[in-house]
Amino acid sequence: MGWIVEDISKIADVFNGATPSTKEERNYGGNIVWITPKDLSDQQSKFVYYGERNITQKGYDSCSTHMLPVGTVLMSSRAPIGLLSIAKSELCTNQGFKSFVPKKETLGSYLYYYIRLHIKQIEDGSQNLVDGLLHHTVYHGGYP
Repeated sequence: MGWIVEDISKIADVFNGATPSTKEERNYGGNIVWITPKDLSDQQSKFVYYGERNITQKGYDSCSTHMLPVGTVLMSSRAPIGLLSIAKSELCTNQGFKSFVPKKETLGSYLYYYIRLHIKQIEDGSQNLVDGLLHHTVYHGGYP
């Protein structure tokens, strides 16, 4: 089988995160896993299961974050840029991320390593990291 060339957006749906108001204490301390770039900055693994803070259902409902499935590839798009992880639990993120939900479950690890390998090119190719990534050409050997 030859290589297939297409925009990364053809193999993953992209979601933004959000932050509930920090002025409202009832938004935090619940059972919804909520990830920030800080949660990835010290990790040694390519997987993330939980973050430092959880949010409540009230917090989730109060902002535009999205519940993301296991296997989602998380990429920090704000300081620091380029931290990567694969969700190993259902979770949501703050606005410091672009999250890629593979359209086929088997593409998660591929996307993780592809983005990791090309992060400098993606950053250098566009002032807007997300536009640079969404219009980045992906080469893959077909959908496994």
